Amino acid sequence: MASTNEDNRSRDDSVDRPLRVCFVVLDAYPAIDSRVSGGIGGIETRSWLLARALSQQADIEVSFLVRTSETILKFEYDGVQIVPVYDRFAEIRNTVSRSVKRKQRFPWLSFKECRIELLWQLPVLALYEPFRPVFHAKSDPVQPVKLFSEMNTDILACFGVNVVSAAVIASAKAAGKKSVLFIASDIDLDERYTAESDYVNIYHSPAKACHYSVENADQVIVQTPEQLKMLEENFGRSGELMGNPIDLEEWDHRLESSKLPAEVEGFDRYVLWVGRAERNQKQPQLMPELARLCPDQTFLMIMNPGDEQLAAEVRQSAPANLKIIDRVPFPDMPAVYRHAVALVNTSDSEGFPNTFLQAAASGVPVASFKVCEEFLEASKAGVCAQGSMEQLGGLVQEISIDKSNGNADSARDYICQHHDIRNSVSEVAKLLKRL
Repeated sequence: MASTNEDNRSRDDSVDRPLRVCFVVLDAYPAIDSRVSGGIGGIETRSWLLARALSQQADIEVSFLVRTSETILKFEYDGVQIVPVYDRFAEIRNTVSRSVKRKQRFPWLSFKECRIELLWQLPVLALYEPFRPVFHAKSDPVQPVKLFSEMNTDILACFGVNVVSAAVIASAKAAGKKSVLFIASDIDLDERYTAESDYVNIYHSPAKACHYSVENADQVIVQTPEQLKMLEENFGRSGELMGNPIDLEEWDHRLESSKLPAEVEGFDRYVLWVGRAERNQKQPQLMPELARLCPDQTFLMIMNPGDEQLAAEVRQSAPANLKIIDRVPFPDMPAVYRHAVALVNTSDSEGFPNTFLQAAASGVPVASFKVCEEFLEASKAGVCAQGSMEQLGGLVQEISIDKSNGNADSARDYICQHHDIRNSVSEVAKLLKRL
């Protein structure tokens, strides 16, 4: 079939201009601008590092779509164009979603906890519902969404397997664009994600949407060899293995120059925990028990917003040697690591914790309850307790006594070789151009 003039113009345009890539990570605005309130997780940190580094490539233009309930502060950061989608009650909706679950039949809602605030929050959200931005179709999560289909980009990149990723990938497919799916956790590759399954994961995404995301993304990027194996065994497709990145040059600069935030001033030589208040994955509820197992150690938890009921339980059961704060701006985190004797991780499952890279870059050994044993052994960045709280407590005590951390240089060299952002961005850029 002969090509039309419009086809030829489109092809000429794609040759003469830079490649356009849009990252869709709805809750990443606090990671982009430290003045914005909100929790920062691994997805937000990883996606912004990659977007910012890619924007320095002369032949790639990068945009970043975020959801915000506040007026946008800037429309460009480090060469990345910010695409804000205003959702006035996004924070309230996130809070309510942790207390209330939608049901497919009457009475339509089930309550995981009863809070007095729900008496006004639920009516407000119901009134605003017709006006809120649409990030996925409620009737069918694998349908295209106008917001994503009309993005002025060649490639749409999304992180994690969920209903929003399904909508992004469906929209890219419908609009003739390419899509890239970055796996964010082992949960993203659950064998229960099939087209016929009624299973719904802990983040309220149905198996159908999760299966569609993995099956239909033009490219899937995994974090670990184990995820690569899961992708092949559970979904029958191949992917690209790329370790999570860290900007060592920036981190080193902040290690020297950043100051401890006011909430942490006066503390020194503490055992650090960083994560969201998530019961099934991050398991912060284990920290009070660990603090009691090590009564001569000081523990500092930076527990980002999440499950409010769980966060309250952890605070109420915390012994005197466990201090808990909600949030530290990302630019101040190197100073927090600088004063840490160890980083502890209590997760039951992970993708790959960015905190492990930050600890290794700071010369801080890791004590892991259960995850990433292979990485810790290969990098010499720390040790794994293999799911035993007693063993985890013993490891924390050993690390605290041995202040020399003789493996710090080896761990640092490993991170530099396998996870430095300059190597990661080169690999991602090549992959995007191949697409």
